[in-house]
Amino acid sequence: MTSTQRFYSYSLANSTLVSTSHHRERCEERNIAKVLCQKARRMGLSEPLENGRVGYTFGGTYYVHDAETNRAITCYPTKDKCGTKSGSKFVDPVMVMKDTEHVTEQYLRSHEDFDALSKKERWTNHHILVVDMSGSMRTDDVNGARCRSDGVWTCLARDFVKAHLDKEKNWFDIVSVVLMGKRAKVAIRHEPMTWALYNKLVAMKEWSKFRPEGHGNYLPALTQVQKLLQLNTLGSVGLSVFFCSDGKPSDAGATSNIVKTVGEIASQFGRRLTFGCVGLADRDEDFSVLIKMANEAAAYGANGWFDHPSCTSSFDVDSLSRIISYHVSTLALTKRELSQTVRGKTAPGKSVRIDILRERGDTPDDHVPSIDWRVFRASNSSQYTKHVWKWNTRDGDFCRVLDRRCHSCFSLVADQAWETGTRGEICNGCKATYLCSGCIADGMWRGHRKEDCCAMLEERRKGAVQKKDIISYNVAWKRACFGEGAERVAYKFRFLNDDDNFIGPVMVAKESRFVHDRPDEHNRRDHIQFMTAQVFASRCADKFNEYFDNLAARNAADVQQRVHAFPRICFLEPLIFELVDDSKTYNVLVEPFIDGEYTKYNGNYGDLFEATSAEDGVNKAAMASKVGRKTNMGGKIAPLLAAVAEESDDEISQSEEESSQNDDSWGKAFVQDANLTQFFSCEGTDYFAHLVDGQHVCAAPIMTDEVIPDGDFAQAFSHFSYLKSNRQSIVVDLQGSLKIHSDGRREFIFTDPAVHTRKKNLFLQNLKFGRTDLGEKGMKAFFATHVCNNACRALGLPPETSFPSPQTKANPFLTDSQRKKR
Repeated sequence: MTSTQRFYSYSLANSTLVSTSHHRERCEERNIAKVLCQKARRMGLSEPLENGRVGYTFGGTYYVHDAETNRAITCYPTKDKCGTKSGSKFVDPVMVMKDTEHVTEQYLRSHEDFDALSKKERWTNHHILVVDMSGSMRTDDVNGARCRSDGVWTCLARDFVKAHLDKEKNWFDIVSVVLMGKRAKVAIRHEPMTWALYNKLVAMKEWSKFRPEGHGNYLPALTQVQKLLQLNTLGSVGLSVFFCSDGKPSDAGATSNIVKTVGEIASQFGRRLTFGCVGLADRDEDFSVLIKMANEAAAYGANGWFDHPSCTSSFDVDSLSRIISYHVSTLALTKRELSQTVRGKTAPGKSVRIDILRERGDTPDDHVPSIDWRVFRASNSSQYTKHVWKWNTRDGDFCRVLDRRCHSCFSLVADQAWETGTRGEICNGCKATYLCSGCIADGMWRGHRKEDCCAMLEERRKGAVQKKDIISYNVAWKRACFGEGAERVAYKFRFLNDDDNFIGPVMVAKESRFVHDRPDEHNRRDHIQFMTAQVFASRCADKFNEYFDNLAARNAADVQQRVHAFPRICFLEPLIFELVDDSKTYNVLVEPFIDGEYTKYNGNYGDLFEATSAEDGVNKAAMASKVGRKTNMGGKIAPLLAAVAEESDDEISQSEEESSQNDDSWGKAFVQDANLTQFFSCEGTDYFAHLVDGQHVCAAPIMTDEVIPDGDFAQAFSHFSYLKSNRQSIVVDLQGSLKIHSDGRREFIFTDPAVHTRKKNLFLQNLKFGRTDLGEKGMKAFFATHVCNNACRALGLPPETSFPSPQTKANPFLTDSQRKKR
């Protein structure tokens, strides 16, 4: 018996069992030992009978006891299946007791009166537990449990609820319970995770209220799950479904509909959803439907997984506990990611759109637009491309791309070389509008000159109209998204020729995951925070690349060769396509699809995605295959090594303030101007100028003959952006692909960065980086896991000592091989 069993087990001391003559006769007739009846009364599954009697099931024996007279009435073998090598006959069950320390009458009243639906904006998670209560769940073959259902409720109460309450008390972790039988019953509906809920799950262990019996149909249970998930669609709420069953569903003939329903659920909620399936029987049982359900959820972007106790060890309560405990711990990552934290404070909850369609991950690429695509043509009267916008780095705002189509009829006038030929001409007044020959002949130019010309001239002078080559104004936008981030969803987007064939590179269209404040709102302003972060990161990348170029130019040939092999960094330049579909206008962000292996190198919360060995990659792929997830991250995830210090974001640590005051060589002091060019000015005493000149001795670049992993340059870039900005910001969440050009140049193509900034800085207050800007806490999270590598040393980056870091106890300027030797 395990220590856990000893802790929770009832005492089995001898007790007086008043036996009637009828009971003794039945025991002798059926060869049932008296001690087994004693165990049944002490540890059996109880259910009320008539005349005040209680029935107990234990170890294949059914025992009837008269509670009023304390007499044994009868006993007989049950018809329920029992294990030949496992079950309560071989191992005493874990007897989890109700909590009496916390659950007072007042506490229970507070739990029952808690109105979760009126506080949706404060929910952190909604967990839906689906438990099979069909007749086969009475089978007694689980070591440490009296039957299969008893083992499930034991682990859910002890390892799911109690383990959570021992760590934190959060009344906004919401739980619902669905009992699966011939029909589905919602036994617990959106209740807070409290000790009162714990007692309810402990009570589920007994058969006094719910007895496993009949069929176990999956479809009715999944229908209830769909309804419960609709209760709260706020984006900050993590969603999880634990689907526990002991085998093939009774409605197995509806397998295709079962899998389809899971796909619909996963398609609606995507990455917010964890859909776990647990098989509650030995490995010989048919779990094919559960596996298909988990795989279908994963195919639509949810965290779908399947597991069962015999995958890991013997079929017992402890192995089931390990499964639940492990997967509950993974929910903390989703909870942390979905908590919309801005500057250390919880942002108001925003509803996630439930109209988003998601395509399966294995969907093949289309060669021509089908019914699954929305097509917008250059001159269609109902579905057309109205405008294209780009980012004006000078003004920090959007500017309109000069349209090569006729201002009046949208027919194409200028080609990609801006030549009009005989198709029309550009307005000589504003130089910002084209008119086709037909519209000019019809006198349309007069209306333009009268109404729009002066305004467009002023826009062009301000830089609000700029040239940008657009391959085609005929575009196709796929209805179902293929990817999803914390802020946006991604769709396939293609240019079309006049014959509706795909042309040009594969593109990606992105739009917000969240519901707009007004139903009819779909404004390009939704993308301003993303564009600001992208341009900010791009300027950091320019300085990063410039430093390496200067380093190569000022050193010997051998160093030049090494530096030229270092990867440079580039961030994509997106466009905004304003698309009209009948009466509705969409503004979607469009950028090139990143070819190659899409890899994430670091995250927004200090997560590290490091290169691993081939063996690690195989192991990771095997694990991913088991849980039904794709492995395109290129490395293993290193958990957050140190908790983020709970200091106020309004304060800068003393050491950091001194560092900023004494070491002003890390860049020009911040100017109170939202001009990125001035922000990254190299005037005055710029530290990198000293590095390039080789005059800064204590932090001179350290070159090594060791091969530097590509991922190290991504981590070094984040470190670089922090120092280059005078420790006022940092660029993280680096994701993309490493591209090797035809001339041998190596370049990271990144997108969707996050920028953490100090809110006390007046300059950065003018820049809006969105909900992914975690402020100083985000900076601390990065340095809690960052250890300077050879790429940092090649850049001459000094260690950051103002935040707790794994590297503070070691010399950061040792090479990786020297560090290993020590």
